[in-house]
Amino acid sequence: DDNGHGTHVAGIAAAIGIRGGVTGVAPRAELYAVKVLDRNGFGFISDIVDGVYWSIRHRMQVINMSLGVEPGVRSRALREAIRRAARCGIVIAASAGNDGVAAGGLDAPASYPETIAVAASTRNRRIASLSSRGVGIDITAPGEDICSTWPGGGYTKLSGTSMASPHVAGAAALLLAAQPQLTGRQVRQALERSAKPLRGFTRFSQGKGLLQSAAALQRAIACRRAQRRVCPTKRRRATKVAAP
Repeated sequence: DDNGHGTHVAGIAAAIGIRGGVTGVAPRAELYAVKVLDRNGFGFISDIVDGVYWSIRHRMQVINMSLGVEPGVRSRALREAIRRAARCGIVIAASAGNDGVAAGGLDAPASYPETIAVAASTRNRRIASLSSRGVGIDITAPGEDICSTWPGGGYTKLSGTSMASPHVAGAAALLLAAQPQLTGRQVRQALERSAKPLRGFTRFSQGKGLLQSAAALQRAIACRRAQRRVCPTKRRRATKVAAP
């Protein structure tokens, strides 16, 4: 990582807590770094599209997309790549954007219905002022002053919906580790239906509410138990998380 953002995001999702350091949401997940941006954090939409297709080919189960194309910029190629990933059953968590209340909408791909668009919350359970508002927010996760891994073996604090998104990606990995037979849609439903609404904020800023990983896991387990009474299926492989 020649920028640092990717290392920070990866640590939130899956850091293993070496020598008492930060532990991510899903420390036993198989983490794949899919680099699509340059050392300054910029890149081409075509590279993002390539990263999504790489994830499809290598059978990722979760894709975290802590990046965004600003509202108003449309890409048929990115739209189709996200659609195809969703059809393959991949859970896609995406950062909503960091334009606050002045946002003209969500960044893509968070604006696409196939993704879980993630807003950022503060430590006192409020929506962060930087978190973009708009139609399409699905869920909220911690995104203010998040301490995570940094290149060179250190740690630092960053804020943004980029930090919120891997919390959701990690939670999705936990659900799939516990219940490998869950579909992408079932994972999404468990995460959203178990979220806790934050008082004083509309769905345009928080979606279904604040992520509740433990409650989502219980909901997912109950869902699979109910389905097993009808149609048993085979177990899937361990969870793979890609982090473009």
